[in-house]
Amino acid sequence: RERIHFHRAFRENSKKVVTEAHFHHAGMGLLRVVTTHLPGAPFGRARKEFADCIAGIVKGEKLPTVLLADLNFPEKAIQPLLLDHDLDVSFVPTPYPTNICQGSLLPKRIDSIAVINHEVKGAKLQATALKAEDVLDGLREVVDLLKSRSAEPWTPTRYQSDKASAASTDMRSAAAQQGHLLLSARFNNDEVIAYMRAVKKQLEARNIPVFVVEATVGQSFADLTRIGLARAKGMVTFCTSEYGAYTGVRYETFHELEFARGHKLPLFPIRLCDEWPPAPQNNERGIFQNQLVFKKGLVYIDDRQMTRAQWVADQIAESVARIGIFSS
Repeated sequence: RERIHFHRAFRENSKKVVTEAHFHHAGMGLLRVVTTHLPGAPFGRARKEFADCIAGIVKGEKLPTVLLADLNFPEKAIQPLLLDHDLDVSFVPTPYPTNICQGSLLPKRIDSIAVINHEVKGAKLQATALKAEDVLDGLREVVDLLKSRSAEPWTPTRYQSDKASAASTDMRSAAAQQGHLLLSARFNNDEVIAYMRAVKKQLEARNIPVFVVEATVGQSFADLTRIGLARAKGMVTFCTSEYGAYTGVRYETFHELEFARGHKLPLFPIRLCDEWPPAPQNNERGIFQNQLVFKKGLVYIDDRQMTRAQWVADQIAESVARIGIFSS
């Protein structure tokens, strides 16, 4: 190792910094490795601070650079900020999930590998993620468990059992509601989940009954989805690029949208993706239905930066009042 340098700490968490280390590599000379553990606040400044710091490092001393970091966000939430600095950055596909999403308990990939400054003596600097079995004996089994959401058996505590009982009561209470707006989103992105909850909070502050399908211990995701759809008087769709994808799961945004169309529920689309209507990748059924439902005449709310939850709630509340969804 040639040298190591700790850059300025993140404002949101002074214990976390970007670390830069230089190594001698037999084939290319000096190699720079950058690592960090990014603070995970959905609407915080850490991602931009990180991108600015990386730009300063890379442009200050032009060396081949490898990024090895827990970015706390999918690469799609990081890469555009790096590209804004005209950095030649390429993320390496991660072959397996590395963490669990707190909102949906689904596996996610947030530990990232990327290459910056590819040109090295006329060649391309390349990186590849090792397979689990190449890293450590027995790691493959742990990865397989992680894919199924849990790495060890789970036994409910008394507190969790009590919470499950209360959740069951909440479910019966939800079924007794006169109606609500169903908030429909894909639960595979922490940032979108946090944004949806922010919109939900703002709508509740305006006395608009809302329903989110979030199963806790002791509840059935399928039962909650049925309740949410059966009592829905309208649906707010959080339209990311993968919204409406048909994946073969019985309860997903594809089927929620299909139900809303079949029952002629008022839709309040929030556009969170660049392409409109949403076009899930390699998903013909989802694309076709989205084109059918999100017609040109259907007005959407545009908040692609996910920064205006209060304004979005105002737009929805105004439309709800104008249509008179809850007036009867």
